[in-house]
Order: sequence, then C-alpha cells, then structure tokens
Amino acid sequence: MPARDSRNMRPRRRRTAPVGPVVAAVMAIAVLLALFGPARCLSSSPSAAQGGSGGLSELPRNQYRWTGLERTNDRLAYTVDGRVLSRVGVDVSSNQGAVDWNAVANDGIEFAYIRLGYRGTATGVMMIDENFEANLQGARAAGLDCGAYYFSQAVSVEEAREEAQAVIDQLGGRPLQLPVVFDSETSAAGTGVSRTADLDSQQISDIALAFCERIEAAGYRPMVYGNASDLGRYDLLRVMEHPLWWAEYDAGVPTTILDFKVWQYTNKGSVKGISGSVDLNIEMSRVF
Repeated sequence: MPARDSRNMRPRRRRTAPVGPVVAAVMAIAVLLALFGPARCLSSSPSAAQGGSGGLSELPRNQYRWTGLERTNDRLAYTVDGRVLSRVGVDVSSNQGAVDWNAVANDGIEFAYIRLGYRGTATGVMMIDENFEANLQGARAAGLDCGAYYFSQAVSVEEAREEAQAVIDQLGGRPLQLPVVFDSETSAAGTGVSRTADLDSQQISDIALAFCERIEAAGYRPMVYGNASDLGRYDLLRVMEHPLWWAEYDAGVPTTILDFKVWQYTNKGSVKGISGSVDLNIEMSRVF
C-alpha cells in the first residue's frame, strides 16, 4: 500500500494538560505497547490503556496459537492438527506494473487485494488506480479470490462517503469474494505529508465508520487496515465492529493481542508474475 515506508510515526492524541516532549513520547509509547504489544503486556496491566481506544479487556482478542505457524521461505501457513487453515495472498497497485496473474496463481497465491483508488496526501484529489481494472479482471480470470482497498486521506465524514461512493461506482455491482478495505495512514512513502495527521480519535473513527457503512450498504463487506501506529489512532471499541487487516513486517509472529483476519507480514515477498517485491498476506478467516 502506498504509505507504508513511514509507519513508525506516532499517532497524535488529545491531551488533558500540557506535558513536555519527553513525557509525551513516553506516554505515546506506553499506550501503543499496551494496545498492540505481546500478550504478556496485557496480563501485566489489563487496564493500561483507556482513552480513545477503550479498555483492553473490552477489545476483541485473537485466539490464534502461533505454534501452528509454519514458514517456508517467504510463505506462511497456519496449521492445526496437520491441517492448513490459512491462505497466502498479495496486495497490489499500479506500483507493481503489469502482473501475469496466471503465473501468480501457479505460484501458490490464492487471493489478491487490489488498490481501487486513492486520495492525494497533499492535494486531496481522488484518483482511480490506473491498473485496477486489468488487475481485477486478470486475478479473477486466474481463479483468485479478490478484494479491493482504497487509500484514504479523508478528513471528514463527507469525504469518507465520497471515497466509498467512488469505490461503489467503480465496482458497478460486480461481486467481490473478499472485503473492501479502508486504508488511512498518517504519511505517504516517507514524505511525511498527510492530510490526516492532525485528526483526533473521534474524527478518524467517524471517518472510518462512515466509509465502512456506505460500503456495507452497497452489499460489500468492509475491513479496516493498519499497523500499530495507524490503528492506534482509532477508538477501536467502535471501529472493531468491522474486521481488521493487521500490518507488521519482520516479526516471527504478530505481536498484537487484537483480533484480525488478515496479516500483512512482509513487503519483500517474491511471487512469479510480479516484478520486484510485493506485499504478502496470510488470511486467517478459516481458523475459527
């Protein structure tokens, strides 16, 4: 997705009283660790994070047993009693250029999330991904299950609905096997530019929910994407009425305690039919 190079940026949060920069940094890190760190952080302080994301004990937690996660080169599989209950897929945009989807399918890839469009991080102009139609048609013809994602830079509920409507119009009623994903990030490709950086938790949550509600009303399933920093901006008690797509690279297992259905585990995957590196994802929806 287009803005992953700078995801270590901390989310901006409202404060009840002025604090110094060092104290503010420590507070931000503590909240992110409480929300998204290993499960032992939860057990040591079950009510560590209140605020915008609500109490940890109220958030849906994943029940995966990561001893069942098997790795073969850059491919992952989640197994239970010798049965593989996961699937591996890619997410692509025009950044990957032309894709040979038959070669992708023959390389063991079972699903694809395809960027449908995006809003400019500085200008706010909305665009349709120039390769969306070719990617959707090619992936479906090759037998892959398909979903779509929209890179949002909406700063209001009205703009979120506008983005969702652009997705609906572009799909034109065509079915998708996988969800339509809301992807809002605080910066783009390492530039530090973002229209959304100053939104507070209520604002960004309202925006995400407005997008998801419009998508759902059109008959598609919505999903929300992000890494710890991205998701840390939301009131998760509200947003997690929709499934999450968790992004975390170079981790042996996911470190979040949050429930999620898809894990984007690397941006350095190698897949036949796709030039250069590509994002790889493991889908967990068949586990429970």
